[in-house]
Amino acid sequence: MESATDSSGVTRLYEQLRDCIRANNQAGVERICRELVRAGRPLLPGTGFIVGAKLRDAFLAAVSSAEGVEIDANHYGVMAHPDSLRAIAGFLTC
Repeated sequence: MESATDSSGVTRLYEQLRDCIRANNQAGVERICRELVRAGRPLLPGTGFIVGAKLRDAFLAAVSSAEGVEIDANHYGVMAHPDSLRAIAGFLTC
């Protein structure tokens, strides 16, 4: 389960991402994407996700150009996972 602090921080990132997309700020989009990639496994067994399903779904509903990609990794390895790299590359080249 996310804490209020985590949720507000993630919500802030989603808002920044929306603003960067609207402004066509590629560097900003790349930076925020690195922070928002959602791991498909909990941080530790029995714990919650950094970005919960409710927050993910709210973002996808708010940003029509966004696509959710679940990666079979935990938070520690998700950014180096080949599926993450393919999804990010695909997003940045469209």
